Amino acid sequence: MPMPAIAVAWFKREDYYEVRRLCVDSMHPTFEAWEQKMVSKLTPLEARGLKFERVIVEPDKLKAWAAERGIPLDSQARSSFAAMTFARRGQH
Repeated sequence: MPMPAIAVAWFKREDYYEVRRLCVDSMHPTFEAWEQKMVSKLTPLEARGLKFERVIVEPDKLKAWAAERGIPLDSQARSSFAAMTFARRGQH
């Protein structure tokens, strides 16, 4: 039985700085630094057979989602939002 994909919050270059501005935790200072770190983390895991679904996170949707739940915008919120978005698409 194939292993289901794991949702990973992913940002478009043009949205990264807005997401970073909205979030309460520390994020990489540039999109390029963030993207390089994510690729370096995911590539070896993908080579071992893990599958990841890069879920594009839009700043306005993330902000509204967190506000509805009364939670801070941090790494846990970004991950939870990506997982929820992925599950709603019925692809897990």
